[in-house]
Amino acid sequence: MNGFLTELGKQLAQKWLTLLVLPGLLYTATAAFAYAAGWSHALRVHSTIAALNALAVSEPHPQPVTIAVAASAVLLAATASGLAAQALSSVVETIWLGSWPTPSIASVRH
Repeated sequence: MNGFLTELGKQLAQKWLTLLVLPGLLYTATAAFAYAAGWSHALRVHSTIAALNALAVSEPHPQPVTIAVAASAVLLAATASGLAAQALSSVVETIWLGSWPTPSIASVRH
């Protein structure tokens, strides 16, 4: 039974990582990049990277607890944005590919 539960845990962790965290991490990184760039520097990649580097080195020696909390916050934000994207995808799919009225053959011929 322990082997089954271990394998089930591995499969759940793999699904969680591939279906939620990785796409959510992409969304979160894009949102952070967009926030750092702002409206005035939206297409200036070098100034945005410089701003993110300045933010990263603002505290020279972060404590392990700070790193753990920041990593947890990033994973939580990535999971939340992945869940939001999955929830909104069904709405967008319904709107985009919804049950639109199809023309009948009789109305096309006349």
